[in-house]
Amino acid sequence: MTRIRADAPREAPGQPFKVRIDHAGGGVFAQVWFLTRGCNWDYAGACTMCNYGHGPSVAAGDMVRFVQRALDSIEGPVDELLVSPSGSMLDESEVPLDARRSIFELMASFRAPKVCIETRAETVSQDTLDELSATIPGKGIAVEMGVESSSPWVRRFCINKMGTANAFSHAVGLLKERRMRVYANLALGNAFLSPAEAVADASRSVEWVLENGADLALVFPMHVKPYTLLEWLYRRSWYHPPSLWSLVEVLVRTKSTSLLAVSAAWFRCDHARELGMLASPSSCDRCRTRLLDRLSDFRAAPGAKTLSRLASESCECRAEWQLQLGRTPAGSLPERVLACYDELATGLGLSEWWAIHRHDIADEMWRDAPVLA
Repeated sequence: MTRIRADAPREAPGQPFKVRIDHAGGGVFAQVWFLTRGCNWDYAGACTMCNYGHGPSVAAGDMVRFVQRALDSIEGPVDELLVSPSGSMLDESEVPLDARRSIFELMASFRAPKVCIETRAETVSQDTLDELSATIPGKGIAVEMGVESSSPWVRRFCINKMGTANAFSHAVGLLKERRMRVYANLALGNAFLSPAEAVADASRSVEWVLENGADLALVFPMHVKPYTLLEWLYRRSWYHPPSLWSLVEVLVRTKSTSLLAVSAAWFRCDHARELGMLASPSSCDRCRTRLLDRLSDFRAAPGAKTLSRLASESCECRAEWQLQLGRTPAGSLPERVLACYDELATGLGLSEWWAIHRHDIADEMWRDAPVLA
């Protein structure tokens, strides 16, 4: 991943913040991202699907001004406000303490009754949460964390996700003690997984995060972003984003008692184009617009009624997708992943390193390999 990202451009200083407004969970959801130096895990080569970006060095005062400008640009009523850096809000090497406190004060004075920040689970501590609650009194507070998959194997070998389930569980405990809400981000369509495996992994992950304290499970179908492993695989026709029907299937498999606690996120390709995505979750031309609208309806008002309308949609491409879902991949999951690792090592000039480590990594893969589909 560090080889793949070596030529990634830094975020343009002319784009110091981004604002997106949509409808989710029965209200207006305003989302603000502001420029920082970037995610520490991104620098370390983590997360095969992500390109949070390497930003230039940004002064603490500039971060605060970026957020202020973003908030000033938001018009109309807002039910919930998310403010996030290009990384983790509670990581002081990304967002310095002074900037963080000032940003929390801006969030406190904003007109939304609920606020949310995004951060990595290991940055959640008693001190950071006490600071958050003290600086933003009288509002509902949520903390969003990336889990991606409940499978340790998928997290390690398909996502290269740092952190552990224990870190998430510890963070959940601290948040619950303070009556803060927990949002868990989950990935649909991780590298190397077949369509059936991807659906099964996301469905199990939804169940796992809700059973382990999450108030909301957010299912993100993967887009192909520049300077990621997914792009490398996509350009060789070894990866394609999941079908929108796969996202529908994950929602359909969700227990009826959990529907209000599940949401679909970032599934619209029209949002993705402005961010330079190379490929996005989709369906055929005949049903794409209708299906995206039905998914937006469910995101805006999750529940049995909107899910029923979504699940009842039909198209020839849905039947084709169902056939694809039933196909058995050629080779086991460890075999497929190891074959791609072999190609990665050759293509990225890492053959010597791979020759030394392949045996041990293969042993670990086979020892702990999950059965997903």
